[in-house]
Amino acid sequence: MRWIGLAGIVVIFGIAYLCSTTRRAIRWYTVLWGFVLQVLFAFLVLYWEAGKNALERFSLAITGAIKGA
Repeated sequence: MRWIGLAGIVVIFGIAYLCSTTRRAIRWYTVLWGFVLQVLFAFLVLYWEAGKNALERFSLAITGAIKGA
């Protein structure tokens, strides 16, 4: 069950690659760097209490700004 998420990521990357008309123009370094940043952010929010609190405060601020607009 733990590998379902990874399989999903591979499928999404595969679909994007297959749908691309200029596959040589894909900058894999940029794709990998973006993926690594997302994983780091996920660990920050999921496993670190300060990260959870920061995201919650940010969420509440955005919700308050939208309601106040």
